Amino acid sequence: MLLFALACTPAANLDARVAALETQHEADAARIAELEEKLSRLDTLLEVAEHVSPIADAQDAAPPANAPTCTQDGETFVLPGRDILTAEALATEARVLPHRGSDGEFDGYRLTALRRDRLGDSCGLRNGDILGTVAGLPVTNPDQGLRAWQKTQDEKSFAIELTRRGEPVSVRYRWPE
Repeated sequence: MLLFALACTPAANLDARVAALETQHEADAARIAELEEKLSRLDTLLEVAEHVSPIADAQDAAPPANAPTCTQDGETFVLPGRDILTAEALATEARVLPHRGSDGEFDGYRLTALRRDRLGDSCGLRNGDILGTVAGLPVTNPDQGLRAWQKTQDEKSFAIELTRRGEPVSVRYRWPE
């Protein structure tokens, strides 16, 4: 009997430990979901505030006269020329923050600090969008982002896939002729 009790004790401790870890994992997952929901609400508030706020920095009041913008041709956004729309120009238009999906893995980049009447806004992007692919290539790290950008330079048109408020969205672009 003692031998049986000794043999069962470690398994019981292991089962208790596994149960405790599962409970902690569920609590962590619920907290992550709660924080993602708060972030989504804050992004929505920021987007609304940017469009209705009577207060604007002088820098944001009007884009510079030579600021690149997109035009729209039906459902497709027409980008400024390749010589105008450079990686450096893009870097000044928004902040990109790595985004983790519900599985905890990086699944793209969250776009923030997009300004009204600037390039990102004119190209159909919104604060809080999560960029997942560009020209069919995933962008879950900087190297992939650079490869995707380079691929767009060789294409006449391309699409980006993003998540907006939890829904998948595809945005089509083309370079001017």
